[in-house]
Amino acid sequence: TKSDAVLYNNRGKAKFYLQNYKEAVADFNKAIALKPAYDKAIENRAEAAYQLQDWKAVVTDYDVLLAGGRTDVEIYQKTGIAKYNLKDYNGASEALTKVVQKGVKDKTVFTLLGLSLAQRSDCVEATKSLTAAVSMGAGDKDIFTALGLCQYKNKDYASAIASLTRAVDAGASSKEIFLSKGKAHYQQKDNDNAAKDLDKALALGAQDGEASKILGDLSFLKNDFAAAIRYYDAAAKLITDDAVIFNNRGKAKFNTNDVAGALADFDRALQLNPAYDKALANRGTARFMQKDYAGAAADLEKAMPNAGENAELIKMLALANYALNKKDIAKPYLERAIKAGVKDGKIWLYAGYARFEGGDYRGAAEALTNAEMAGEKDDELYNRRGLAHYQLKKYDAAVVDLDKAALSTKADLTVYEALALSYIAIQKAPNAAPALEKAIAMGSKNKEVFYHAGDARLAQNNFNGAIEAYDKAASFGYNTEALFNNRGLAKLKRGAVKESVADFDRALLLKNDFTEALKNRGAAKYQLQDYAGAIADFAIAEARGEATPAELGMLGMARLNTKDFQGATSTLSKAIAAGNNSADVYKARGLALYETKQYDKAIPDFTKAIDAGDTDSNLFLKRGAARFALGDYANAFTDLDKAISRGLADANAYDMRGYCFFVNKQAAQALSDFNSAITMDSKMATAYFHRGNVQHANGQTAAAIADYTQAITLGLKEPALFNNRGKAYSDTENYPAAIT
Repeated sequence: TKSDAVLYNNRGKAKFYLQNYKEAVADFNKAIALKPAYDKAIENRAEAAYQLQDWKAVVTDYDVLLAGGRTDVEIYQKTGIAKYNLKDYNGASEALTKVVQKGVKDKTVFTLLGLSLAQRSDCVEATKSLTAAVSMGAGDKDIFTALGLCQYKNKDYASAIASLTRAVDAGASSKEIFLSKGKAHYQQKDNDNAAKDLDKALALGAQDGEASKILGDLSFLKNDFAAAIRYYDAAAKLITDDAVIFNNRGKAKFNTNDVAGALADFDRALQLNPAYDKALANRGTARFMQKDYAGAAADLEKAMPNAGENAELIKMLALANYALNKKDIAKPYLERAIKAGVKDGKIWLYAGYARFEGGDYRGAAEALTNAEMAGEKDDELYNRRGLAHYQLKKYDAAVVDLDKAALSTKADLTVYEALALSYIAIQKAPNAAPALEKAIAMGSKNKEVFYHAGDARLAQNNFNGAIEAYDKAASFGYNTEALFNNRGLAKLKRGAVKESVADFDRALLLKNDFTEALKNRGAAKYQLQDYAGAIADFAIAEARGEATPAELGMLGMARLNTKDFQGATSTLSKAIAAGNNSADVYKARGLALYETKQYDKAIPDFTKAIDAGDTDSNLFLKRGAARFALGDYANAFTDLDKAISRGLADANAYDMRGYCFFVNKQAAQALSDFNSAITMDSKMATAYFHRGNVQHANGQTAAAIADYTQAITLGLKEPALFNNRGKAYSDTENYPAAIT
């Protein structure tokens, strides 16, 4: 019954040693009741309460002692443990930190300190303590869980994965573990394990918007857009103000062709963050695909400052502005797209058009060629590239493209003009003719088109059309020596010879050494029988060495017509030597030789003319006359007979054939021919002379004397004539007359 405080304390201690902690506590309570400041009893009661895990009692008693100035390590340690169990993590970490500071190396201390710090979210210090505990042999699932979660928060993802994996291996299976481990894997770009862990976390009931967002992103990367949308849907329910989620879900919807849904998500993303460049880019892309080029251009323009040289965005901006006919805005984007390496036929096509319109024809041709190689076959491509080649004077390439362009109903006047002039430039004038006519029909006012159309018509013997085209060219200012020469030639060939001379004169005024015009004028003057003028022009051409065999022929014939027989013979010989073997040339030289009494040389030329197809009766007459002059009466008769049989009514022909009959003793035929000759020309003295010879031979002396006398009267003074009349007088015994 002794009520002494010491007695109760000592009995309580004895009971403590016997592990009868509840009764011990009762004795310590009595001791303290008798002696309230009895530190020994308070400490003993705290220890008994510790054994009973009456953590609140432990903390109460140790706090009294600590407040009284006690600093025992054991008191701090047990206080910390008690507070940890009471979930007073601040108090626990404070007490246990003092234990550690006093140099205690106890795994439980480090474990509970680390766990307390983890609960306080002081993950840096918690990680240190828990790592120390593990190094001392601690290693249950709670430790690894806390350590792993803290390492994740510290962004030490590799260590977090290792610790949380050990926690799982130790039997831990919380949604927090799989969330953090999955996110750590994601940060380490281990997408497969990230998806596996995060799906596990969601299966365990985790409601984590970030995890759903990550799973959406991972599904998107695998092109599993349906799954991505499901995950983003879940994320959007938990995180309603994250623009990224809506943007990413919009991208997934866009890839499933739900463009309307995608646009709604992009709109929501931009409501949350109006400056969100990726959402702007994505909405711009969606609008572009819907051909909302104005909306696309507006979004893409805003997205560009932060997009760098994003080839796809630049491409869409270029194409959208081009579609809006904002070509000045489109052009730099087209060039940027090409520089960024975009391999798109439309980009090259429109860049080619833009370069063409800017006068960069070389660049235009290059771009349009690349567009064609990329599969573009637009009619306008061939149109513009052909015109670019034309401007670059690459006429062979121009005609290839412009021929294709001309097949299109869209081909305009410039196509036909350039096509025609390109053919002219490569010296394929016949190919140019259809394009020239088409250009004129479409209202061309190009002076070169009309000039070359004139040339084409001239080549087709459409002389009136040629003159009309040359007139038009001249009216548009094409006043060149070539035009006047060619128009003159058209007029000459049409038969307007006098008019042609005026054009040739004008051509020579513009270029006095223009030999072609000089020769054409010579031909015109020859036709006008202005032989002196023709000779003057052709002679200059001959002196320059530019007269053709045909022109030498005309020069020789002009000289023949001016009775310059020697000059004619010389020039015609040159024409023949140069290859002019026409009947006219041989005939003309034959006539020149005949007039200079070179009958033996004239005859072969007449023969060649006849053999070349000249059937002129006069030609037979002249050859017959040449043979007659040489005394070759048999061959002369043949030619003269042909001339007469062809209807030639020439007194000389009859006179000479009559003489041939007379020589051949065919008096009747001879007399008939002489009569015909006299009938045709009553003043032909030789015919009277020759008829007189026939009549004298026939014994018709009086008639013979009459014919001889008429011949003398007409002026014939040949000795044979007087001799024969004298014989006739002698036959009539009129000797005085005979003597005279």
